[in-house]
Amino acid sequence: MFLGRMSREYRRLYQILTEPDNLAAAETKAKKWGKDFVSSVWDLFEQIWQERNAALHGQWGDDRKRKAMIRIWQLYELRSNVLPQDRFLFDKSLESWEGLSSTRIEQWCNATEKAIDKSISMGVSHTMATHRSLDDYFIRTNRPPGPREDGVLI
Repeated sequence: MFLGRMSREYRRLYQILTEPDNLAAAETKAKKWGKDFVSSVWDLFEQIWQERNAALHGQWGDDRKRKAMIRIWQLYELRSNVLPQDRFLFDKSLESWEGLSSTRIEQWCNATEKAIDKSISMGVSHTMATHRSLDDYFIRTNRPPGPREDGVLI
């Protein structure tokens, strides 16, 4: 709001509204009112900014680090599902991640999450393309199960 300044017009209007008979005495009150008003607006902006940061980044740095570690643990659980050539993504032990900053952990998660998903989906599609279905191993018949010619039940 006016780069943190109160315009003279607002202060003059305050003087007229509060003490129209004694404008000289009201000038001091108007300056204080203007200062308090700007200060209140800045305090409100700071409070809104703090609440927004808490919602976006967590209340404390430890909370952010905890969320980042949970995310990396979830990605490490997918380690056995990725293709063998992509297992290098998990060369670092989980314990070594705890010593790094939450920003570094989040960067790794963001950079590798898509690669992990792609590797898993490629593995599934490769398996589907190269392996036969169970139906291929058995002969389908319309005949209900019953005794064979030698009397043994199937």
